[in-house]
Amino acid sequence: MSNLRIPKPGLLLKKLSRKYRGWNSFSSKDTIEAILANYNLGPFQIVDELGGGNSGNILIQTANGKKVLKKYFWSLASTIYEHSIIKHLSERRFILPQIVPNKHGLSYTEIKNNHYAIYDYIDGFRITDYFIPARFWYRYVSLAADTLGTYHQLISRFVPSGRKLNGYMPNGVTLWRDIKWHLRILNKYITYAKINNSGSELAEYIFSIKEKIDQGINETGKYFNQSKYRLPILVTHGDYSPKNVLYNKRRVCAVLDFGDANLNLRVMDVARGLATFSKGDNVGICKKFSRTFLRSYTAKLQLQREEVALIPDLIQWRHLKNIIWLLFNEMENQFKRKDEINQIVSVQNKWESILWIKEHAADLKKSFQEVTEEQKDLKP
Repeated sequence: MSNLRIPKPGLLLKKLSRKYRGWNSFSSKDTIEAILANYNLGPFQIVDELGGGNSGNILIQTANGKKVLKKYFWSLASTIYEHSIIKHLSERRFILPQIVPNKHGLSYTEIKNNHYAIYDYIDGFRITDYFIPARFWYRYVSLAADTLGTYHQLISRFVPSGRKLNGYMPNGVTLWRDIKWHLRILNKYITYAKINNSGSELAEYIFSIKEKIDQGINETGKYFNQSKYRLPILVTHGDYSPKNVLYNKRRVCAVLDFGDANLNLRVMDVARGLATFSKGDNVGICKKFSRTFLRSYTAKLQLQREEVALIPDLIQWRHLKNIIWLLFNEMENQFKRKDEINQIVSVQNKWESILWIKEHAADLKKSFQEVTEEQKDLKP
């Protein structure tokens, strides 16, 4: 199967970009040496900078093999939360990179108020980096869904250490960032944009869809706040998508990046995985791939009928949340003007996806429900 993978231009450009950009954006070599002094890994050589969303990642070659050095951008409490999940899963032999403990037996090392961790490197590929025939894509989608089901089985009832200010609070009832929080950030951005970004393309676009975003948040966020919608919750992966699943030939060899893991509706992971592994055109969902994903997941772990019915709404909720989060970051970090075009494209793509899901919601719900009924019929 591997010889049928043809690299996409984006993968090649990414590698060239990293090669000429170098690794200095991560940290100084002195800092890296100070971190590695806390480990028994011997001499090292920097191989590549891997990038990352919630962290910076560098691939290094050590006397004990290839490792990934990660710099966290979140709080230490969030890091401990993630590491406790990884420890729990590792003890149950789930497929994920193992954390290398430092000389003090800790999963992280703190240098100058920053915290770092070292992971074993797992060699694999992401399916979105290659042109892959549809007949093989079905298999990859099926494997990913089966692996998600296994993760949910292993993580059920587990309570992580540390704290994550995302998803539900430990009581499993109240969201850290609920409907009111998202609406407050949206209104705050409108005021901020009128003062600071008057006439900017992004601000004008947000002004034009503000009322519809407001309506969408109220409609889709209600499933988290009303007791009649109480559904199974657990520690979700939070970003289960092709970028975080590695394959090696005919199997999944690793699930990556538990940095977004949080206590949430179980079906949130399913909605995220289904939407990203079933990507059809630029904004839509391929029904055949989505049915494959659901079949494989429900063969491992049965979903409630109410969970399945919510999937289209939860996909919209995630897109809306991401739009609000982008606006929040702009106000907090004041992105440079040169990044504005990327922000506009990101918001437009998310909004177009929301509109597509909204238009096809009834058809998708019917299709998803048919799959779960099929799986129930197959149960002994």
